[in-house]
Amino acid sequence: MNLVELITKYQTDATPEQMVQVTKIIGKFVAMHATDEDLLLLYKDIYGVVGNGHFNDFFAEAQIKKMVFEDDKEVEHRAPYYTMAKTQEIYETVKDEIRPYNQWDFAVVLNMVYSDNYNLMKKWFADDSEEQLMDKMVDLAVNWLRDDDNPYGHCKAWGYFN
Repeated sequence: MNLVELITKYQTDATPEQMVQVTKIIGKFVAMHATDEDLLLLYKDIYGVVGNGHFNDFFAEAQIKKMVFEDDKEVEHRAPYYTMAKTQEIYETVKDEIRPYNQWDFAVVLNMVYSDNYNLMKKWFADDSEEQLMDKMVDLAVNWLRDDDNPYGHCKAWGYFN
């Protein structure tokens, strides 16, 4: 009998408290044998099953921390490029345009757009201030989320990264 068979066999008669205990036992074992990267992948897989197809704070922050680019002077820039307070402030102004995406989806996409397009935007709009550039990045992020012909439907942000 494997782990899936064991849990499937006994879960119907188990109380919620017993299932929590089973989860803790499995979690303890996995934590002892998995790397941090393995654990993050496991957590993402579990969240992908029980979540709603959108980022939450934990996974958004983990995804954003991975973003990096080099500018034309070969200086490395690591995300986040926007504070969460600034991202939330911007999100409040665009949320009606990007429903059903939440503030965490928006934060991930805004940082991705910035990371992937900063050099090109600086080239195209060399005379723009950082604030003007930010406005353009927001427009790009909103446009990216509103793309309806993507394979992930209204879960584009989560699906794209996972």
